[in-house]
Amino acid sequence: MTACWAVNMLNREQAVEIRTLARQGESIRQISRRTGLSRNTVRRYLRDEAARRYGPRALRPTKLDPYVEYLLERMEHARPDWIPATVLLARDP
Repeated sequence: MTACWAVNMLNREQAVEIRTLARQGESIRQISRRTGLSRNTVRRYLRDEAARRYGPRALRPTKLDPYVEYLLERMEHARPDWIPATVLLARDP
């Protein structure tokens, strides 16, 4: 049987509050009562550096990726004039 963990990220303010209360010497149970979070959540945010912050997201491919070089080239050749998107859409054969 596999466990399914739902990751509910706290906002930055809550994470800072947890660390501040811990630095002031409060126990995990006291922090849990004050913040209304479970003790396990408080422990996780105190122990795990990665749980405190969102990491950068991996770039996903877009529909324009194959055409980016072509579009940038067309826009560079048209400088200083502006090219409407409809003109860029009508590609030269």
